[in-house]
Amino acid sequence: AGEHAGQRLHAEEGDLHVPRLAAEIAHSGRTELDTADVRSSLRALMWRNVGIERVGPHLNEAQEIIEFCARYVLDKMFDQPAGWELQKRLLVGHLITHSAALRTESRGKHFRLAHPELDDVHWHRHIDLAGAGEEATYVEA
Repeated sequence: AGEHAGQRLHAEEGDLHVPRLAAEIAHSGRTELDTADVRSSLRALMWRNVGIERVGPHLNEAQEIIEFCARYVLDKMFDQPAGWELQKRLLVGHLITHSAALRTESRGKHFRLAHPELDDVHWHRHIDLAGAGEEATYVEA
């Protein structure tokens, strides 16, 4: 996908510019958001709780923290890439953490302490999350 995107980028004529969004949004009374701080905290959380070795309670804690951060970040309108990137990182972090909590086995480099064995009978499939409720569907691998 990255290779294809790079090829398309080189084929495009002219410079690519990030479009400016114009919207009328009421000023938020919340404290100004430090995107670098939230990004750093998210990175540490993902490594500590959703890294190579995974434990159910740590995955649950990560989900709670990501949801907490999302309440303060996802409703913001940013005019700089750092804000958009943070919103996307929170979304991806949420999807990874949610999927990891659903998968009760060890697979690849990801090791679940409570489920150390590979379980192809139940888990040799992809987890698809869709919609606001993010109900999981499973697709054969």
